[in-house]
Amino acid sequence: MKRYFLTFAIILLVSLLTSPIYAQLWPDQTLPSWQGDNNGPVGVFDYDNDGDLDVWLMYGPLLGSINHLPNLWGEYQEGVQDIAFAQDGDWIDFDQDGDIDFVFYGTMINEGRLAWLEYLGDGQFDAHLIQEFTEGYTSGRSAAGDIDGDGDIDIVTNFDLNGGSQGFSTWYQQPDGSFVGVLTNNSMAGFPQSDLGDLNCDGLLDFVTPSLGALDVYFAQLDQTWDMIHIDVTDLQSNSYSEPKLGDFDQDGDLDIAVFQNFIDDYPDDWPATVSWYENSGVGDFTEHVIYQQDYGTDWVIAILDADSDGDTDLAVRHLLLLNQGDNVTFDSLTYTDISIPFIDQLIAADIDNDGDTDLLDEEVRWFVNPTNDPPQFIIRLVPRQTTVPSAGGEVVFDGMVYNQFPQPLEGHVWADVTGPNGTTARVWHRLMTFPNGEWLTWPDLGLTVPGNLIDGEYRLTVRGGAAGYGFVPGDSLRFVKEGVGR
Repeated sequence: MKRYFLTFAIILLVSLLTSPIYAQLWPDQTLPSWQGDNNGPVGVFDYDNDGDLDVWLMYGPLLGSINHLPNLWGEYQEGVQDIAFAQDGDWIDFDQDGDIDFVFYGTMINEGRLAWLEYLGDGQFDAHLIQEFTEGYTSGRSAAGDIDGDGDIDIVTNFDLNGGSQGFSTWYQQPDGSFVGVLTNNSMAGFPQSDLGDLNCDGLLDFVTPSLGALDVYFAQLDQTWDMIHIDVTDLQSNSYSEPKLGDFDQDGDLDIAVFQNFIDDYPDDWPATVSWYENSGVGDFTEHVIYQQDYGTDWVIAILDADSDGDTDLAVRHLLLLNQGDNVTFDSLTYTDISIPFIDQLIAADIDNDGDTDLLDEEVRWFVNPTNDPPQFIIRLVPRQTTVPSAGGEVVFDGMVYNQFPQPLEGHVWADVTGPNGTTARVWHRLMTFPNGEWLTWPDLGLTVPGNLIDGEYRLTVRGGAAGYGFVPGDSLRFVKEGVGR
């Protein structure tokens, strides 16, 4: 069997092992459930109960990217495309049986449909139609939760009882599982409302929607009506928004609001863009804090996350990270992707690779990998074969393995160092190479020659690697002994 040897220099060189260094851009890959231009609601939950997050896309069929990291993603498809092409929805335990279902609004030919998919287990779903509408509203939005506090799941939509633009409707679930729609007449129809959340700490679920020159906050009432307040945000005559996002921005126990605002002052020449968060007093009164402005921007979706894992709340806004400097007022902007994303409706924050930091997903099921907590872009393994060396000198034998989890081959470096009994380190290997994608690259029976005049003792061989733009990654190590010291 052919064996490759690394020569261990007699003179030990002291080296400093640097901390991980990352470029500003986050690595990205498109997951298997992407279906070209067929965008739909994206959800993230542990479908197979194995402790990691899987990613789902609902457009016509329900498409899953099943998380098997560090191995390749698996793919799952459920044929439910005959119910509707989903425009918006919520991944929620709709029937409250302990698993995740999907409640959504969709369109089918010239009509709209409100429906839900019941998860039956073992990868099976059953489709249930809630309501058909005579109008098919392609900007339709829906949010699900127990709005009236009676213990079941209700739905609020941004269209009227016929699926049109004469107001918004709330669909209250009845004890027999049927739904009754209630219309609220106003100008909300067509604007992207937020998810549901308790904004005035009364135990009922509220929501936020933009309107012209204001944010409108709707507070649910026990009698199945809504109280509404306007938050004036500008004296400009017209503006547009992305979906408002709810989260405890200042970590004081209540829900705040984050929103992108695009003030169309002098269309098409002047589209100043502003990102703000609205501080909640705890009872539904809000104070605006502007944290980012630029001369131009449109339809920038927002995600709330702790991007740098420093304990405070940051924002992702389209291609930017707005990093909180600790006072909830001062933010540094950082570009996390140079991919052109002209219009995007969804940006989801979740720890996809289960490494303790928060990644991002967009509506094209493109996964942006947060490098903060040293995720394993490359996985390095050493398998020891012979780890005891005679005092007169000899060979340490091992297998080396590298796995590149990204979908493209990457050129990078592999380092091998040996640390001796006195803490000194010798560089024994430095190689430029290409890592294939999605498979283990294996070097069997690597050999390390240990000279006889090296002092007896315990040594550690460490291998680590990295590629341009992805930084260093923690490697693997093995212990070997030059006889004179017990195992």
